[in-house]
Amino acid sequence: MKNPIHFALHKLVVSQRRPAAMAAKSIKDINQAMQILTVLEDYRPGDIYSAVEAAHKMGEKFIKQMTTAAKKLPAHLRKLVCA
Repeated sequence: MKNPIHFALHKLVVSQRRPAAMAAKSIKDINQAMQILTVLEDYRPGDIYSAVEAAHKMGEKFIKQMTTAAKKLPAHLRKLVCA
């Protein structure tokens, strides 16, 4: 994973795959994704749109987990991920 946006989307998905006993790590995953998305929103918004479009080819389960986690992001970032 060389592109930060791919890492951010991956962190969103991983946050949903963790067992309930690892809730603290799930929160950390979402916070890491939020930090990356915030920077990319300002400097490379096209990367976000491209990666989200590519993510839709990953399958329904991946998208469901990504959008479920995105609900925990601030509204302006949620719109970018759930576009």
